Amino acid sequence: MNPIWKEPCVFSPSLICFDLCNLEQQVRLLERSGIRILHVDILDGHFSPSMPIGLDTVRQLRSKTDLEFDCHVMTTDNAFFVDELLSIGVQQIVFHAETEPHIDGLLNKIHASGVRAGVALKPSTPLGVLDYALEKCDTVLLMLINPGYASSSAESQAVFADRKIRSL
Repeated sequence: MNPIWKEPCVFSPSLICFDLCNLEQQVRLLERSGIRILHVDILDGHFSPSMPIGLDTVRQLRSKTDLEFDCHVMTTDNAFFVDELLSIGVQQIVFHAETEPHIDGLLNKIHASGVRAGVALKPSTPLGVLDYALEKCDTVLLMLINPGYASSSAESQAVFADRKIRSL
């Protein structure tokens, strides 16, 4: 495992915020600036209403850069997307507790492939969901806005964000 994952503070810019028409150029700029991990949001249009980056884009990008890929799976069928991402060769996969009936099992599956694994929670999902899985998580992603609504003027950061982060 790359020692970068052990650093206390890691910057992982999200591809979803890039100019997707110039994705490779944008990644090269990040490489030159010293970024070592890319955050890749995978959406299916069901769990979250948008689908900006597909698996084929991630597969092509994997062949063009040695940066680590931190994948955030926001889907209703986690198993399919996890299998695809494992075959692409990503370094971390985080899936949503809200759509996974077997959190422990999926964490085990990802770890068995030698990949870091974690769980993501939507803003209103209680931390108690992690009571019996937290020890198996390499990371926990606490969403502070609802998935897919970052560009909505009606959406803002959860008022309880600081309290939830401190509680975790």
